[in-house]
Amino acid sequence: FEVSSAKTAMKRLFVVVVVVASAAAMAARRGGPEGRRRLAMVEAPPFLAGVGSSLAWFRDSSAQLCRDQVQSMAIRKQRKNDPESITFDLHHKQVQARFDLGKMASLLWMSFYVRWYLPISIYFYPDILPSPFLPEARRQQARDQAATHRRAAVLEAVAADEALGAVASAALSEPSKKRALETITAAAGNATFLELPKPIFYATSKSFDGPWRILPTWFHAQAIRGGLKRLVDGDAALRRTELATLPSHLLELACDDRALPLASRDEMIAGLTDWLTAVKPADAKALDLADAAFANNARLGLLALNTASVLRKREAAYVALYSPRHKSW
Repeated sequence: FEVSSAKTAMKRLFVVVVVVASAAAMAARRGGPEGRRRLAMVEAPPFLAGVGSSLAWFRDSSAQLCRDQVQSMAIRKQRKNDPESITFDLHHKQVQARFDLGKMASLLWMSFYVRWYLPISIYFYPDILPSPFLPEARRQQARDQAATHRRAAVLEAVAADEALGAVASAALSEPSKKRALETITAAAGNATFLELPKPIFYATSKSFDGPWRILPTWFHAQAIRGGLKRLVDGDAALRRTELATLPSHLLELACDDRALPLASRDEMIAGLTDWLTAVKPADAKALDLADAAFANNARLGLLALNTASVLRKREAAYVALYSPRHKSW
């Protein structure tokens, strides 16, 4: 009985690996030139070219996933022993490895309980794969979708609560972002995100790519808590990093996480510098009073301000483009 059970388990594992490799390869083919380049890695007979390249791509991506997890463990130990040595690139690698580990846990669960739906899910929703299996174009598309969700969440929160709408209007009428942030943090005080009205609470969870709204409050609280912790740790890592030396893709990732517009390198560096300057007083106050609510509220306020600023600029550009004086008919 034990031998037959082991054989059955091995057969199922082999089927899952082959199916996942094939479905992931099809998903990568949809990822543009980079996805096709990663697939063309080995020489194989014509009738085995697709299978051979898919398995080779699956092998190399799996090896990269393992290397990322090993590096993340080393960074975790380094953060514990010497937190001041963690720069933003190391912080990002650790965060990405955590996301990939969570995706692997979900795929493992699906392989045991809904294994026949797994290839269909991967084909239509390739974002459930860990990052080494996704082309850069698909990752950028996921970041754009996250920014869209964040903008929609801010609009939902402002529309759902009249008091918040009044605070937002007062903040946006201030002459500087510093004064606007002071207006928001004064209204929030040291209230935690758990004390927010339910519509605003769910909108905040959505801005951090939280779960479906029908799920219990605990899941949304975990999403908000995790998103705020990533921002706090990322800000600490940014302060230890020379921003001018960061590669462009890391600058874009840092700006995406803070709802800052993606522009030239100098503008992105200036935006991140302004962000770090704005949250510094709140961080100092939170440290003095041993209350993280001040730091968290400052970051939530800045996220809302940056998102609203982007929306206002887009609206102004839309009005300028489609106003009657620009129409030729």
